[in-house]
Amino acid sequence: MEIIAHNKYYQIVIDKIRSNPDGYIQLLNDEIVEKVKFVFRHQQRQCEYLSTLYLIYKITNTLQLYTYDTHGKPICEITRHNLSITHTDKYIGLMISDKGYVGIDMEQTDRNLQRISTKFINSIEQQWVKSNLDLIKIWTAKEALYKMIQNASPDFKNDYIVFNNYTAIVTKPKQKKLTLSSYHKNDYYITWVFEEKTDE
Repeated sequence: MEIIAHNKYYQIVIDKIRSNPDGYIQLLNDEIVEKVKFVFRHQQRQCEYLSTLYLIYKITNTLQLYTYDTHGKPICEITRHNLSITHTDKYIGLMISDKGYVGIDMEQTDRNLQRISTKFINSIEQQWVKSNLDLIKIWTAKEALYKMIQNASPDFKNDYIVFNNYTAIVTKPKQKKLTLSSYHKNDYYITWVFEEKTDE
């Protein structure tokens, strides 16, 4: 497990996904592993879910499942921390907070986004995009924003603008400007966003 960020607002960790769900028995327990194997048919999905439970346990020191709030965002079943989950074929990433809303996305840097870029890049972003890595930066930013925002728009091209200074403007459901953070290591790129809860 690698700690990417740890501050008073949130924590971010990543880990390699194990290839066999039974590898989680000693890390969690056999009852949870068997339950997950019963719920999910595919071994890859089983391992992704168990990886998430393991990271939640390591951060909260509580063995717990996660569920979803009324907006479809994942939350810890017992401690009620807000979660955002991302994974590639090899890695799982988790962002967790009890202070606000979180969104994280991770992509492998060898993923070629050129072919689908017209579906999510707008004219403002086209002015600074120079490489596939720039496309990955924008894609992960928009995915992270989508995961964090309540009632988020699925229109990545028109309702999100990412600037090369790593700020973003979201136009729906209400307009706001947000600051993004990122981490690049070898074969993956991670972007995350955090918004503190306010009393309304």
